[in-house]
Formats: sequence, C-alpha cells, structure tokens
Amino acid sequence: CESGRPTLQDRLPRPRRPTRRERRPVHPADCPERSSSPAPCPPLHARGQSMSFRKEVTVSTQAPVGKRDLKKLRKDVEAQLPALSPKDLDALVPLSGEWNALKLKGSGTVVYQQVGRPPTLFDLDGRGDLWPTVNALWAFPDMLPTLETHGPVTRHLLKGADLMLPGVIVPDGGLPPIAGGA
Repeated sequence: CESGRPTLQDRLPRPRRPTRRERRPVHPADCPERSSSPAPCPPLHARGQSMSFRKEVTVSTQAPVGKRDLKKLRKDVEAQLPALSPKDLDALVPLSGEWNALKLKGSGTVVYQQVGRPPTLFDLDGRGDLWPTVNALWAFPDMLPTLETHGPVTRHLLKGADLMLPGVIVPDGGLPPIAGGA
C-alpha cells in the first residue's frame, strides 16, 4: 500500500503450510487436468481438511431428510428468516430433490444440504435455530438484516471482537428488528 498502512489482505490470516506428508508428489494419472505435462500437481490437502478452516471437519452421521422433515425445515426457515420471499424460499429450500442432514463430530452442529449442492443451512447446537451458510448468503444477501459500522470498528471486528451498539451507524429509519442474542 502506498500510504504505508497495512491493507486488509495483509491482516487476513495466512493459509497454513502443508506438512511434508501432504507435499508428497502426486502421480500424474491422479491429476487428469495436468497429466500430459511433466510438472507435478499442486499438493493435496489433508483428508477432511477444509481450504477455509484450520480444524478438521468430520461428519459423524449422515441421514437423508424425508419429505415430512423437509416441509418442517422449510416452515422453520420461513419463520426464522421472514425477509425471504416465497420465490426465494423455493430456491433456497426446494421440496424437490434429495436432502441430507449431516451431524458434525464433536459438536451438536447439523448441516442441511441438498445432494449435489453446497450446504444451505446449519443448526449450530441442534436446538432448531437455523442459520444460513455463507453460500446461501451469497445467493440471497438480503436474507438477514445488515448493519453498517464506522471504519475504525472494522479493525476490531476482524480480530474477533463483538459488535456493540456504539460502533453501529444508525440509519435514518432506525435499526432493523434483530432478535436478542443474535
């Protein structure tokens, strides 16, 4: 940066370096997009290791979601995310297709995913409080209320601090309704 200040890219955590075991050479036949070139394929990540998270993600149980449960899930989403239009709800939780409920090992988190698509919703503690995944928020950005903050507050939020009311810019129409503990 020309001003000498660190940029946002400088403040983001660096991806972890692969271990020696992960850097082992890959046979060209295992990498079809580069099989004709002599250059080795890029190192593979450890099994179960996500590119976005440092901790290993392990699914303890995977169960199909039945039609009755899918309709209940859809009603729960409609109740908990009232900003979704019926058309958006149909796109987010379609009644057609197969759905799976994935329970993550070591926690009570349940992830709901339509087969062949990225995860859509998750229940952090298994109590029925559904939250959209980042993929769902990219598809429907107005699903949750948004808050605008002052510039200096962002630095603290990126380090993991909680957002407090003095750091929020209150719009002319007032703050959107937000449930306690959200």
